[in-house]
Order: sequence, then structure tokens, then C-alpha cells
Amino acid sequence: MAKKNTIIGVAAAAAVGFMMYKGWGVRRALKMLDYSISNVAIRFSGITPVLYFKLIVFNPNKQAIPASDIVGQVYYRGFDVAVFQNTTPVNIGAQQKASFDMQARIRPGEILQALLKKEPGASVTIEGLLRTSVLDMPFTYKWDFGKKS
Repeated sequence: MAKKNTIIGVAAAAAVGFMMYKGWGVRRALKMLDYSISNVAIRFSGITPVLYFKLIVFNPNKQAIPASDIVGQVYYRGFDVAVFQNTTPVNIGAQQKASFDMQARIRPGEILQALLKKEPGASVTIEGLLRTSVLDMPFTYKWDFGKKS
């Protein structure tokens, strides 16, 4: 009985090791995606401000990448002022662009705290993860306004 359990354990370990090796090979073969953001606008949904933007992703790889979802945060002057999520699965074609319409509900209280922070200039940062079946790919986009040198 112990010999049978040992054989099953070795076979399971070999299977897990093989799957990890295959996943590592796929990760190494992937080039990082290129990101850009456009069509940024703030509109109101009732009394709540909402940040709308288009996330454009270019896949430089020779294979399509299936994206399961996109999640992230928006920071203003270092304060986490909004979160966004797109759960629509999309297949980003090989050497093609895909665009995602994103929206983030802005928390006015956090904006007020950021405005009360007495620092020159301001910056907005959008950070997120594009989740795929292979790995999560981070992206960051930052704008600096009125920064004095």
C-alpha cells in the first residue's frame, strides 16, 4: 500500500512540475503588452462623478492572448480616488490592438482630501492589471500637472 501511495505521489509531483515548466515556457515567450490611454473624460452619473477612458492594448506577440478581465485604481496626488473593473473576456489578436471602454466611479471625499493636501502640482496615475490565463500583466499610466522643477 505504501509503495502505491509513493508511486501516486511521484506521478502527481511530476505532473505538477510539467505544468509549471510549460507555464514558465509560455511566460518567457510572451512579450509585454503595450498600453495607451485615450478619450479621458469626467461625467456625472446622478451626483457621482465618473472617470471614463479608453484603454488601448497592443499585443506584439505572434499568438493571441485571451484576457479575462481588467482591474485597477486611479490615484490623484497619491490618494486612491477610484477603482475600475472590466469583466468582459476579450481575445487580443496576435500583433493587433484591442480597446476597452473603462469607467471608474470617483469618490468625492478622497478628491477633497487630495485637494487639501498642500503640495505644488498634481498628478493622476492609473494602475491596473490585465488578467490572462497565463499571468497578470500590470500597466501604469501617469500624468503630471503643474509640477515645478
